Amino acid sequence: MADGDTSILLVTANVGSMFEKSKEILPEWSLQFRQLVARKQPDFVALHLQEVGGKIAVNAAHLVQQFLQSLDECAELESFSCIRGFIDEEYSNAQRFTALGSLYFARNTLHDVALWDYSGERFHPVAGREVLRSDLVSNSFHIKEKFPSDFSPHRLTRKGFLVTRWKLNGRLYNFINVHLYHDPSNLVAMEESPSKYAANRHQALLYSLKKLATLAPSQEPVFLFGDFNFRLDLHQLVQNEVIQSQGGDAPLSRVDGDDRVVYSNSTGDVVLHLGPKEFKATDTSLFEDRFHLLVPFDKETTSLGLFEQDVTFQPSYPLSEDGHARKYMETRCPAWCDRILYNVVAKDCIDKASPASVSYDLVGLNSCMGDHKPVCLAFSVAAPPTTDNAVSQGQPTIPLPSARSDTSCSGGHIDRSQVLLGGLAVGVAVPLLLYKYRVIAPSATNLLVAVGLNAVGLLTLGSLLK
Repeated sequence: MADGDTSILLVTANVGSMFEKSKEILPEWSLQFRQLVARKQPDFVALHLQEVGGKIAVNAAHLVQQFLQSLDECAELESFSCIRGFIDEEYSNAQRFTALGSLYFARNTLHDVALWDYSGERFHPVAGREVLRSDLVSNSFHIKEKFPSDFSPHRLTRKGFLVTRWKLNGRLYNFINVHLYHDPSNLVAMEESPSKYAANRHQALLYSLKKLATLAPSQEPVFLFGDFNFRLDLHQLVQNEVIQSQGGDAPLSRVDGDDRVVYSNSTGDVVLHLGPKEFKATDTSLFEDRFHLLVPFDKETTSLGLFEQDVTFQPSYPLSEDGHARKYMETRCPAWCDRILYNVVAKDCIDKASPASVSYDLVGLNSCMGDHKPVCLAFSVAAPPTTDNAVSQGQPTIPLPSARSDTSCSGGHIDRSQVLLGGLAVGVAVPLLLYKYRVIAPSATNLLVAVGLNAVGLLTLGSLLK
């Protein structure tokens, strides 16, 4: 990484099961996160959490405090003097509660760290450590919103998004923590392509992007990372040769039972059990080792106008919680639920980064991290050119004129000595012309006064350019 570059680490994690099985999972989860920070040595860390506190978050407030304290006291984060956090614990307000948590860490070496005030419409310098856990409504340094209830008419959910806007080393960044709807039933998800659940997620994500368009100028980088709950196209996957190949050349036979479908091969061996909350494949290597074959069925990121690094890791959900770090539970079809997406401006930043600084991967591959493996994106961003140091305060940046290549400018900077010499020449020439054409009275005194006044004025103008 070159001097002046900013190293950024983005992490998203659904931590619901971590709080539900805190004794077994929380210590290892915290260790893996700390080791990740130690390996990457970032200047800035953005950690987006979903399902903070677990399914019954109101009973886990002490565990949330324990988790935050473990991060505050760990040696790997000791040099991060600036910390800001927004943890939604508005349990009593069902219309607003999202169980989202966004934590941001800035290292001591990072300069010009500021957070946008959406109410005051200006940046405020960030210093010290502060995590807000109550009264989020009155705080204007973030925007939190729960999705409209009619997006998921069959049940009350906690899905929504939380937005912050940062200035780091002269560059602006928008970070959106998002949690979209899951698939309640595998059988319903398999009925059509795309599934009705995918349509709900698409609607909620478009709603988020529309809201974001009112908060972030279009020329700024935007990163959306969270639990998108994106699922494979189960309708096409089950019918495709990827699944069919497990039964030989002949198509699989299907037997429908009460809330259950069983697929068998030509010899009668069961290949797949499928129920509302059951997905039991006989050959699990497809999801654990040959997961690249599943990528064509991961379709929910298309047509959004967003970008992502190539996914080269196994699906992030639903991992086993009983110590088998890379095995999947037999409840859902494994999928890449946890993602880090970004707009075209952010893509340009990453494309310009040193390839060695860019990585997109799971966190704690060989450790039990809960049913969701965290996902991380690391990259470095070059310091802005000197002409870009004056970043916008929410309005589109006015582009500076490009540097000219003629003899009057060098690298875009004005040559003051040439301006002064030119000014003196003009100061003498203009009065002579006025005298010649009788604009001023033809006397030596008037001529000298005119020359002197013009010269002094232009010298003063030249001094202002210094």
